[in-house]
Amino acid sequence: MDRPDAMAISRRRFLQALAAWGASTPVPHPCPFARSSALGAAYAVNLGNNLWSIGNDLIEQRLAFSGGGLFTVSLRHKASGRDWCSAVSSPVFYLKEEGAELSSAAGWALVGAEMSSSADDASLALIVQHDSRPIRMQAQVHIRADSPVAQMWTSYENVGENARQLQAQSFVSLVLNPVGPLEAVWVGPFSWHPAYTNDAFVVHRETPSSGQQRHLVIGPYAADDASDTGNPAVYRPSCGWFVFHRPAIEAGLFCGVEWSGACDARLALNGSGQGELSIEHWRPAFAHAVAPAEQFLSPIAFVGLFDGPLDEATHLTHQLAKRHYLPARPPLRAPASAEVPYVAADTWGYGPNIDEAGLRAFVDRAAEMGVEAITIDEGWEARIGDWTSHPVRFPNGLRATVDAIHAKGMAAGLWFAFANVDPHSPIARDHPDWLAWQAGSPIEGSFGSQVLCLSHSAARAWVASEFDRIIDEFNVDYFVQDFETIARCDDPSHGHQTGDGEYRNVLALWDLIAGVRARHPGVRIENNWSGGRVMDFGMLRLYDAALCDDYNQAARNRGASFGATHFFPPAFVSKYMGAEAIPFDYQTRSCFFGGPWNLMIDLPAHSAAALASAVSAYKGLRSIIRDGRVVHLAAPSFSGTGFDRIQISWDAVQAVEAGAQRAVILVGRGLAGPDVFSVRPRELDPGAEYDLVGMSGASYGRRTGSDLMSNGITVSLPERAHETIVLTQLTRRVFLPAITQ
Repeated sequence: MDRPDAMAISRRRFLQALAAWGASTPVPHPCPFARSSALGAAYAVNLGNNLWSIGNDLIEQRLAFSGGGLFTVSLRHKASGRDWCSAVSSPVFYLKEEGAELSSAAGWALVGAEMSSSADDASLALIVQHDSRPIRMQAQVHIRADSPVAQMWTSYENVGENARQLQAQSFVSLVLNPVGPLEAVWVGPFSWHPAYTNDAFVVHRETPSSGQQRHLVIGPYAADDASDTGNPAVYRPSCGWFVFHRPAIEAGLFCGVEWSGACDARLALNGSGQGELSIEHWRPAFAHAVAPAEQFLSPIAFVGLFDGPLDEATHLTHQLAKRHYLPARPPLRAPASAEVPYVAADTWGYGPNIDEAGLRAFVDRAAEMGVEAITIDEGWEARIGDWTSHPVRFPNGLRATVDAIHAKGMAAGLWFAFANVDPHSPIARDHPDWLAWQAGSPIEGSFGSQVLCLSHSAARAWVASEFDRIIDEFNVDYFVQDFETIARCDDPSHGHQTGDGEYRNVLALWDLIAGVRARHPGVRIENNWSGGRVMDFGMLRLYDAALCDDYNQAARNRGASFGATHFFPPAFVSKYMGAEAIPFDYQTRSCFFGGPWNLMIDLPAHSAAALASAVSAYKGLRSIIRDGRVVHLAAPSFSGTGFDRIQISWDAVQAVEAGAQRAVILVGRGLAGPDVFSVRPRELDPGAEYDLVGMSGASYGRRTGSDLMSNGITVSLPERAHETIVLTQLTRRVFLPAITQ
């Protein structure tokens, strides 16, 4: 690749550069709209003496070249004046190439600096060249005007005459000032790996001791990678978001990874009491031979600063996601009252044995209950990889069923495992060279399938054409993507090298989905790869929702939404409600905090009136949950494992509208704990009076925000029960005298 010019550090150019290896045209930006900030403009300036500054009204980062090294010397939260970065010991990057581990701390010469700024954002690139190796590095920072967040990445360039081997490349590296105990916070991803089955979306909070390291392994194979290290005391799987929090001063850093492949985030406390943070592109066998004049770009991560409790990091992350990551929501073809997140009914409650005749009763009952979309799950296809209507189950073709769904005023969605093929399918027989290989064998996928290598340009083009054909032929409104999509292929004939197949397949998937979205902007796509294995901000750019727990049980849904909404907005956290012999209100309302809400049950066998009531309640709450500020009040705890995992505690989560005019608190009780629980809301207007009404029919009176936040709300529930309390601010405000000493 050619080395990008100054504007290459914008996100659009970054995506184009990453995708250029395998695409004939640039990748379109999946979120092609800009927002101007009410805050002051972002800036990037040269302060002289090899010192540069980039920032906005909220955050400022300073970088310096000194003594042959490149350092971050300041990362300041402007409102508090707190500088998080040590000025003397924070190299900007690390890398491993040709078997040697290098740091930006020494051995480099400054080549130049490139800057750009506008009212909306600013970019800074510092370019250094190694004193004895023919390599050049760019350290790049991008800051938007409306967030206390800096995006960071690096790029490696071979300026020699022969290929060079790159094995690792960091894209965030910070050493923090020693100002007190640090708490590391991360959220576990979903996995079927037996060692981590019960870690799905658990929020971990630990205080490292001096010299202790915590490696957070991120990516679709995180649980396997963490397990393969043989050191679970140090390496743990994580979603692509984590925090360094200082509880004593209620402030910290939050970080997000924009990469759907393997990364390693190292959080440590050194002997001097300084926190250390680094994020690098990683997997045990990664290697890329960088050709002369080629530039290899790292993934991107962002680092943000916050003052306040941990939920302030959540709030700022949600703001960032809604403004700059989530694609513009296409309208859903459904009743006029439909909003996102919608209520859907999914046919997987019947397994793959669905048919055209049997679905009619399912569709009719869904319409009676106010469902807004129908997902035709696995079983509609002739075979996995043969994406035509099953000739026996759908004798009139799938389009007839889709038309029937549309006739009832609902949207129609389709399950689509587009990167997998049945070994006996025509595509597998005719194109065995498209299959992903590892260690001499085709990679096995879910349900006996085999996995395609999307880096293979012909395979990727075929998948893209199948998307187009299915949309045109069946007239579907959205897709539920499932099964494996990012293969760790080691076949170098597929357009990637032996050691960088996963890296290239991430880019191939991004290229594929971005292309589908550009050609079909009204079609929604949900990522359901094994219930939350890909949970990062690169994925967030391209999809509309993601499944967070593949067990589809009420208790696990509660835990998934509590954990996943620490970093993803609730409307992105898709819930599937499977069949369970548990109390109805606990089962249904365990899906309320998040969305879309997918009913994966035998609808005709259930009371239409009861389900219609629950659907109506969900619709009444979804705007405040979708748009409100999320407050995590009490985490659920569990006992048991796998399908036998049950909730054994109370839990509570809250959403508050801007201005605190309304709030909703969802409270649940598991199979243990006291009969009475006190939940203390936050973020209310202390001087306003609120009317409190429970969905159970209970009235909790009228109380001031100050009283509620100080003394809480007492809730009494039987085991496995749920209460939803809506707080509505009255028009008059209550006078509260000032407290004097």
